[in-house]
Amino acid sequence: MIFIIKIMIRRKIQLSGKLTYIVSLPKKWVEKMGLRKGDEIIIYPQDDGTLILSPAIISDEIKKREITLDITGKPLDSESLERLLIAYYEAGYDTIRILNREVIPGKTRENIRKILRKLSGLEIIEERAREIVLQSFLDVTQIKIEKTLERMEIILKSMMSDLIFAIEEKNKKVLRNLMYRDDELDKFYSLLSKQVSVALKSKKIAEEIGFRDPSLILPYKAYGKCLEAMGDIINLMCRVVDAEEIHVNLDMLKKSKEIMENAINSFRKDCAESEKRVAKLYSEFINEIDDYMEDKKLKKPALLEILFNNFCIDIIEICAQKRALEA
Repeated sequence: MIFIIKIMIRRKIQLSGKLTYIVSLPKKWVEKMGLRKGDEIIIYPQDDGTLILSPAIISDEIKKREITLDITGKPLDSESLERLLIAYYEAGYDTIRILNREVIPGKTRENIRKILRKLSGLEIIEERAREIVLQSFLDVTQIKIEKTLERMEIILKSMMSDLIFAIEEKNKKVLRNLMYRDDELDKFYSLLSKQVSVALKSKKIAEEIGFRDPSLILPYKAYGKCLEAMGDIINLMCRVVDAEEIHVNLDMLKKSKEIMENAINSFRKDCAESEKRVAKLYSEFINEIDDYMEDKKLKKPALLEILFNNFCIDIIEICAQKRALEA
């Protein structure tokens, strides 16, 4: 068995002037951290009275990360470019430099601007013939995870309510506007993903944005993914109804809305009654779906609603995982 012994260092408190108490730092630690005269350190007071010291440069490294995307000889369609930029944004990069040995095409520049509408706080700060620099001006550590999820829930609930309204009133304008609202939901999911990425790198930051226990980060990410996927399904349903003039069974759709609301309530409020309600409504939905599917015109909406409600069941399973981690 190997024992690792950490050397305890004692320092006396000294008085500098009449108001400031100072303690000297061990020389070896300062040199190991690469610190010099004038550099800053961060002091974290703990509840038990102890202090944790950290070089300020470590905190800066977490918050400021840069990556270069060289697209030379790689003709990227809009979807491929979008996937790359969103991936880098969600991974926590604050500066994304896009390079090309030749002049960046106008179509690529246009696609980049469209993609930025889906990413909170990411803006073009430099633009040249062969280079575009994107910078994030949003400090995700200042936004509580609860607020991000709350905004996602509000958007999803309003999308479902407006979908029902548009179908009841046969209002194509509302239906088409709904398709664009999904972009707003995607924007908040990307923000959530970035918060999760940053929180995984620093326990201190995790606590700042609302993860009292870092082990809860993954259930929150999984919950957010369910909300984002449900928004995509509503978007698809809008397109199907708009393009194919398909009739939708409103009673079944309203039941799906109730299942969704209870699923959200079960996760956010840890409500056991809401969980039971989801299970009961889902069981009723499955029992009724055979009759619903008999009419071929209802087949596509029915399949989308099955997918939608399956994500509600996933949320219930995530609730159980979250409780297990909290125990």
